[in-house]
Formats: sequence, structure tokens, C-alpha cells
Amino acid sequence: MGLSVSVKSGTGFEVLVRAVAVADPHWRSVLTDGDDVYREARRVGGTLARDAARFGRFGWINLLGPLAETPGTRQDLLDLVQHLEPTALQRILVGGRRAQLQRLVPTTILDGALQGDLSDARELRRALRSDRTTLEVAPWLLRTPAREVKAACLRVLTAFPDPGGLGPTDDGADPAGLLERVAPGFRYDGEDLVDVVLIGSPAVHPVVVVVDEPGRTLIVHPPLVDGEPTDATARLRLLARAAGDHTRIRILQELRPGPRILPDICRALDSPRTTVLHHLALLRAAGLIDVAVSDAEPNVYHLNPTGFDDFARSVQAFTIQ
Repeated sequence: MGLSVSVKSGTGFEVLVRAVAVADPHWRSVLTDGDDVYREARRVGGTLARDAARFGRFGWINLLGPLAETPGTRQDLLDLVQHLEPTALQRILVGGRRAQLQRLVPTTILDGALQGDLSDARELRRALRSDRTTLEVAPWLLRTPAREVKAACLRVLTAFPDPGGLGPTDDGADPAGLLERVAPGFRYDGEDLVDVVLIGSPAVHPVVVVVDEPGRTLIVHPPLVDGEPTDATARLRLLARAAGDHTRIRILQELRPGPRILPDICRALDSPRTTVLHHLALLRAAGLIDVAVSDAEPNVYHLNPTGFDDFARSVQAFTIQ
């Protein structure tokens, strides 16, 4: 079966991405206008910022999957949460639909932990600590009754400031071409991975948010912009920006011996996940690294020799002119 690519956008997705900026201070610096979104949430008053933070960034990101099965408006998001049973909503928020979590623990362990079984809760925490994909679950989501979680979720989504305008989308390209435009450097290797949902959001740049579900991957990416400069000088500026940073050079050096997964790179650089993701996104956008995405294993980063050849050609073209 061939790869299926669909395109989505909507104010509901924008609310979720912006809620990440409110929930996680480390992501405010890598999301577009993240600090402004946080300040606006604080200006709304009440418990909005505190409630949003309790869910953690993954809590809000985990709602992207079920929302993608609707048109994606803010009202769709509110309806989705309102109609879900509290236990079903809590299960989604802690990552019950994520392929990573399903690989870590059996469904019975996750359900038992959410129902208060101490043995299952210990097993879940142990599995999360051992997770090499750095999947996270906010402790508040695990220890709070499902009805309270649902009430807090609805409070946040109802009070959250209106998101800005949506970026343009383009579903007319062939799947491979569209994927290359919105997420250059991503390769899809899983035989069971047949469904990719692309969600354009002006709130993300240059980081691309990837949500892996069994058989499906959601990619939240910067909006497609037509008419960007493609001459040799513009290309050289992009490549020089990507390579002109000490941390990014260290990442390239770490990848020289062979492919690495994100936790290994974070440990080698002694840097937090969010910081490393930001640098990886710039290197990937410049074509200097690729990412192999599988529905069964962590994403794998490796050098892209073609990107370095392109860098050399861009330098040569600039000097000859």
C-alpha cells in the first residue's frame, strides 16, 4: 500500500500548539511568538496559565491526533473534549494513542495506572524513565481523577485567547513532493506507516512537531510559502546560518561516525531536548541532515552527504559570480 498524505489546518490545531508554549517554558523560545502567547494567557487572568501548565507540552500535543479526525476548528476541539468520557480523554492526554507509549507498556498497565493501581503506576513510571525516545507524561495527569482532568481541560480551551490567522496550505502536490516541501529531510521507513497528516501552523518555526501513532504520523510544520528566493546567494545564506553555530557544528560532529537518536545526541551535548530539536530543525531545513521516521522505532538522525555537496556548490557559485 502506498503512502497517503492529507493536509489539515484549523484554529483548533493553533490553540493546541499555542497551549504548548504556555505549558512549557522551554518551548516558548522555539515556537513562533511563544513568549507573546504566554503573556497573553497571563493577561486573560484566572487559572488559565496554571491549568495549561499542568498538562505539560505532551498533554496538548496528544490531542492533535483525535482532532485530526475532525475539520479541526476550535469548536471541533471543544466538542471533542466535551463528548469524550473523562477516562477516555485522560488516556489520550497521557499518550495512550502514541506508538511510543504502546511499545513501552501494555494497555492493561496504562489503564491500571490511571485507575489508581499502585503496582501499575510504578511499572508505568519505570517504563517512562527507561524510554529512549524521551516521551513524557505530566505527573498531574497521572495522579488526578479523570473528571477533574476533563474539567480543567475544558477551562483552558474555553478561556484560551483566540489564535491568529492560519497559513496557506497546498494539497495539490504529489505526496513525496509535498512531504519534501513541508518537512525536508524526513524519510519514512516503516512498512505499516501508510498515513501522514500534514498540519500547517504559523506557530511553529523551524521546529517540526511530529506525533507518531500506530500506522499514522502527524506533522505540524510551518506554513508553505510560495515565492521564496532560491538563487545561489539565498541558498548560501541558509546553509551558512545552519552551520554557523557552535552547537550545530557539535551535532554534525556527533553524527559523523554514524546515525544517532535524539536522546543520544542530547546526552552527548549535555543539552535539553528542546534546544537540540531547535538546532536539528535548522540543520534539517538546510539539507545537512536527514531524519528516518519509523512507526516502530525512535527517529534516527544522520548526515546528508548531498547537503554538503550542495553547500560546496553554493560557495563555488557565489565566489565565481
